[in-house]
Amino acid sequence: MSHSMAFRREDLTYCTNVHPGQTADEILQNLERYVSEVKRRRGLTEMAVGIWIGARALQDLEDQGLRQRFKECLQSERLWPTSINGFPYGSFHRDRIKEEVYEPAWDSPERLAYTLGLADLATELLGNAPSGFRQCSVSTVPLGFRYHWNPSRHSKAIRNLIEAERHYARMSANSGIGLSLGLEMEPGCALEKTADVLSLWQDLRAGGLHRIDTGDSGDGSLLHLGLCYDVCHQAVMFEDISESLLLLREAKIPIFKYQISSALRVLWPAPTKADDPEESPHRLADLEARLAPFCEKRYLHQTSVREAIQAANSPEDAESGSAIRFFLDLDQALADGARRGEEWRVHFHVPVHLDRLDSSGETDAPHKDEAGLYTTRRGIEEALSFLADATPCPASAKSKPVLEVETYTWEVLPESVRSRYGDLPQAIVQEVAWLEQSLQERQMLQDSDQTGPEKNSSLSTAADGTGTKSAD
Repeated sequence: MSHSMAFRREDLTYCTNVHPGQTADEILQNLERYVSEVKRRRGLTEMAVGIWIGARALQDLEDQGLRQRFKECLQSERLWPTSINGFPYGSFHRDRIKEEVYEPAWDSPERLAYTLGLADLATELLGNAPSGFRQCSVSTVPLGFRYHWNPSRHSKAIRNLIEAERHYARMSANSGIGLSLGLEMEPGCALEKTADVLSLWQDLRAGGLHRIDTGDSGDGSLLHLGLCYDVCHQAVMFEDISESLLLLREAKIPIFKYQISSALRVLWPAPTKADDPEESPHRLADLEARLAPFCEKRYLHQTSVREAIQAANSPEDAESGSAIRFFLDLDQALADGARRGEEWRVHFHVPVHLDRLDSSGETDAPHKDEAGLYTTRRGIEEALSFLADATPCPASAKSKPVLEVETYTWEVLPESVRSRYGDLPQAIVQEVAWLEQSLQERQMLQDSDQTGPEKNSSLSTAADGTGTKSAD
């Protein structure tokens, strides 16, 4: 039995921003070397793919010969780009990126032109795609970096987004490809919480953005501007995932793509009343040493810290509430000082099938006082359960969101995590297999004829969440 919101194995994909590649030629090599290998190991004959195409590659593909080679590669490998990552405009794998990844922002003509170009490219790449793959969700920046944002820039961004939405609507109507543009919330940006999105949509609607088409077209047409919901971003902000998704649904803000992602979760040791005064400092130092390898110079690792607040006149060991503090990067949080009993959420994408990053990787969600390195995998489970309980959507491929695993940090993951896998394709296969199993548990995985030899083994490997190396 399958749920009304059901996915085929071949619908499930991952984002190629994990592979370095800024030019169109480099992306072609990644498709042939990595994506095709992931498809083979999953036992599939065709597969959706989430391609990162930056501005340099988009410019390269203006060459008609190269564009044709790109199309032929996708068609011969039967890889269908149902998702394009249009967030990073420039290089995504140079030594230092940090906050530069948000530029150009949505108030700029460069961001608008780039995003329109991705829509045009998508209609061409999917021109010969089978019916189940004739949609593409393009994800984009959350307006811009919060610390550089202001009302004037916001007004310009509104105008550009409305122009982009209308272009996507026209291209969809002309091509028969269901195009959508999804803003992706991220900590430290103009859109970092659900409330920010709700406010933006009020501005967009006031500016002329039309609502869901409720006419008699019969195809369940959706607004072409919505969200790419990166699960770990909202987990980092300590948002309740189910509540966030419900608020967005009630506001009729469509989610065209879910990035299946998990962040680093740190539980610091609680203060103890042990006779040995050295015990707590030792435990803190040990956890700091395990956390230190996650401080790296390429990406921002925004960190939210939840700390207990004690009410006046309350017993010393009585918690009466909590407060959230935000740090733009992990090293800033580490330099801040005391952290006993705190919980941290760190924007560092980690393998989605892992619940724990300590040595075993097998432990279930810990007791609240058990210190260690964990993940926000539970947020993914909440998002999938929300989808499973959702009101049935129209029976149209255009109504079904993209589910895309996004763990782009492979090159900067600590060796203690990377060493669990034989190679990158194996890590990706285990992540997607865990997603398959999670959907299957919720009756959201359709039966498929594509049940290759590695399907069952990859599912069983993902089941225990260990991520250990295979025998071969």
